[in-house]
Amino acid sequence: MWTVIIILAIIAVIALLFLNSNEDGNQALGAYLLGNLLPALVKLAIMVGVIVLLVKACS
Repeated sequence: MWTVIIILAIIAVIALLFLNSNEDGNQALGAYLLGNLLPALVKLAIMVGVIVLLVKACS
C-alpha cells in the first residue's frame, strides 16, 4: 500500500513541476494530471485497498 501512496505522491510532484513551467504545453499537462488523472488514480487506489481489506477479512 505504501508503494501506491509513494507513486501517487510522485505523480503529484511531477504535475506541480509542470504547472510551474513557463511553457503553455507543460502547464496544460500539469493541469490535466492534477485535474483528471490524479483523482482517478486515488479512487483506484482506494478501491484496491478496500478489496484487499475485504479479502483479508474473509480469509
